[in-house]
Amino acid sequence: MILSFLKKNISLPPAILIIDIGATSVAGAIVRIEPNKKPDILFTVRKEIQTQHTITAASFLFAMNNALTLVLKIIHARRAAQPSHIFCTLSSPWFIIKDRDVQKTMPEVFKITPQSLEECIDEDIEKLKDEEKKKLPYDDIQIIEKKIIRVHLDHCESTNPYGIMASHIALKAMITISSKLVIKRISQTLGVFFHTPEVHFSAFPIAGFSIVRDMFPTEKNFLFLDITGEATDVSLIGGDMLLKINSFPIGKNFFIRALSTELSTSYEEATTLFRMFFSDTLHNSKRIMIEKIIQDTREKWCTQFKKIWSTFSKEGIVPHRIFFMSDPDIAIYFITLIDSIKEQIFTSRMGPVKYLDQKTLEKYVSIESSPFGDPFIITEVFFVMKILEQKGKRETKNYKI
Repeated sequence: MILSFLKKNISLPPAILIIDIGATSVAGAIVRIEPNKKPDILFTVRKEIQTQHTITAASFLFAMNNALTLVLKIIHARRAAQPSHIFCTLSSPWFIIKDRDVQKTMPEVFKITPQSLEECIDEDIEKLKDEEKKKLPYDDIQIIEKKIIRVHLDHCESTNPYGIMASHIALKAMITISSKLVIKRISQTLGVFFHTPEVHFSAFPIAGFSIVRDMFPTEKNFLFLDITGEATDVSLIGGDMLLKINSFPIGKNFFIRALSTELSTSYEEATTLFRMFFSDTLHNSKRIMIEKIIQDTREKWCTQFKKIWSTFSKEGIVPHRIFFMSDPDIAIYFITLIDSIKEQIFTSRMGPVKYLDQKTLEKYVSIESSPFGDPFIITEVFFVMKILEQKGKRETKNYKI
């Protein structure tokens, strides 16, 4: 499905609220959907999450909710009408994604139905909750997405499993976990301003992968990186399928905290120095000092990336491209960083690193609110369009992302 909403007549709801919960900021957008037209982004707003050098889970949630409240106040004042749908996309560290290999054998053959595949996943989710209880209390685990990637019946892959008789099922699935407390807080805050009955939650790496695949249909094997404030999420795509997602806790804020610690300065001052370094507005002596600290942090990022690739390489997939998204102020730095590391760990020739910026994405939408688009919001608009296209349909391949 290659951005089919740009080419087909589709009956979709006219006004949608999209919320982007990141690690450093929260954004919101009102989008109008009309048949035979590009999606129209009517209004967007983004507010920073005010954090300090040392944060706790409780203070981080409090700061995020404050930013969300500011965003919703502005949107509500601009457009008080109720949206027909609310979609909320989470970036790290607000979720955990686990790829799962699930198997089930029955004593006799039985007919495969959507319900039977769902039951297999639900049984595995109970095991997953127990495995993840060190990160989240069992009672605080909220499953927000369940995506079946691949199905084998009696040891043979099936792209159309429903109605087939089999005794052995093997599934590959992606399960997205969040905290019930986080989901409840977001839902409650949304409910103060908008009373749409249901909020659809999803994880940004899945939205990002899906859109990269549609925009670059000739790229079958690639890596997609989402570099957030608190983490880097790495997704492996092989043969058009999302095979692995893993992350490590080094993002933009890790660099800033390193500066704050090494220079014995406040988090706010370190943030300013960080931005000045990347905008090349520092005096030479200060620049050399900061460059050394950033270089040390860069090595830590590279080490973690290599560890993830060492586990991904067992899949036998050789990526031909690396796509990534990040805040614009660090994009050029990470283009150079990823370019250097790909030469170290990938033996085959790869295409150039592709940063998915506003220029790449905004040509697919109409934007009324400003001359520039928010690439994260635009990506989420595309993903929401795909969800709405498929809503209510029963497709034989609907277990594919």
